Amino acid sequence: MVVDRALCSHASPLGQTLETMTKRTAEIMIYLNSSSIRAVDYAGNHLFVQFHTSDKFYDHPGVPYSIFVELVNATSPGIYYNQHIRGRYR
Repeated sequence: MVVDRALCSHASPLGQTLETMTKRTAEIMIYLNSSSIRAVDYAGNHLFVQFHTSDKFYDHPGVPYSIFVELVNATSPGIYYNQHIRGRYR
């Protein structure tokens, strides 16, 4: 799911609007030293990923916290994302 700032009126499963989630996410993103991933955040079993190619936040629900920690600590976050997250959590 892509969280687009222009389309922020739907309610989330957490009882927040996507606008609230996007604002919150934008305030506490963890910026990574990665050529593909700009920043990440984790809230309520949701992993939010922002790539260098877009200002959109990609929401991956159901991601375990341990996967988030491994992504942040990965030598190559982009490779880790492609091998362990992309296509597995939607």
